Amino acid sequence: MKIENSEITKRIISLTSGQVAVNKVPTQLAGTVVPVIDVNPDLAREVNFLISNTRSTSGTLSSSFGSTASRSYFVTGITVGYSKDAACDLATGNISVAVTPDYSKSTTTVIQLPVITLTADSKVVDIIFETPLRVVAGSSITMTGDFGAGTLVKSFQIRGYYVDGLTQYK
Repeated sequence: MKIENSEITKRIISLTSGQVAVNKVPTQLAGTVVPVIDVNPDLAREVNFLISNTRSTSGTLSSSFGSTASRSYFVTGITVGYSKDAACDLATGNISVAVTPDYSKSTTTVIQLPVITLTADSKVVDIIFETPLRVVAGSSITMTGDFGAGTLVKSFQIRGYYVDGLTQYK
């Protein structure tokens, strides 16, 4: 079978440090089993969605992943931040972000930040998932943080990639 894609040939040269003057780059696949190199491992891992939201009033901050049934969403990172004044009486004592992983189909807290009530504070935390977290299409990203007095601004950014045509977990 002839290799028709020039990008694959370029990637083979790049990954194997091939010296084209010495080692000829293969242009065909052998008829027997041969060792292989994943020449395009980052194709599906390129970030192709960002979901951000900010709220300065009490209550739950929410956004959702797309609802395309044939699309699988993989979260590769989450950034969470807040800033509050000393008058903020954050009732729960923490701010948390939750998503719905595809393997469990139940809402799961992925980050929880402790907050000291009636103390000025700000924090930003960034998490990168070495193994992307597959989430249910159409599910919500929620960020809690209820308060009755003072000022609190909270925000999140979820980033990752989606792949069309993968089967969802049953």
